[in-house]
Amino acid sequence: ELDPNAAPFVDTQVGAQDSGIRVRLDAALSALRQADAQIVELVPLTGRPGPLDSRAKDQAERARVLLTRAEASVREVVKLVPGTTFEAIGPPAGETADRHMAPARTALDLAVLTDGPVERAAQVRTARLEIDRSIAGIEALKETLGRLSAAIREAEKMRELADRERDLAARARADNAKQ
Repeated sequence: ELDPNAAPFVDTQVGAQDSGIRVRLDAALSALRQADAQIVELVPLTGRPGPLDSRAKDQAERARVLLTRAEASVREVVKLVPGTTFEAIGPPAGETADRHMAPARTALDLAVLTDGPVERAAQVRTARLEIDRSIAGIEALKETLGRLSAAIREAEKMRELADRERDLAARARADNAKQ
């Protein structure tokens, strides 16, 4: 027996897809913000010539782990969306990971390997810039996701309304034919 008060299938499906994508994007944003905080704490430790001390290396490693986690979350979105109503999210998500997240991690790796404070500072600035760009990219993806969800739900409501109008018109024709 069907429940007349149950949510429409499309609404349930869209909601589940939206939620799965949103959870991953939120996880990526959280990891990126934490990585940025780690890098902010790393900045004063990078100004000395020579290799970084163990504290600075640990700080850089924590940031690197967070960047890797953020990138993995975004790449999950890329794998999740093909064949769904949110397929359009995939390419920009992949582009954010490729063009900003991976370079942020690479810049951080180079900052650890570089002995010169000027070069190290430049790599740290690059990492922060790419993190900022990654955050902006993910926030844009979340906005797109919200717009797509709303548009899909609205289209489904319109389809349901059209179906009801068609049913009412058929009943009216049937009633008129009986008279």
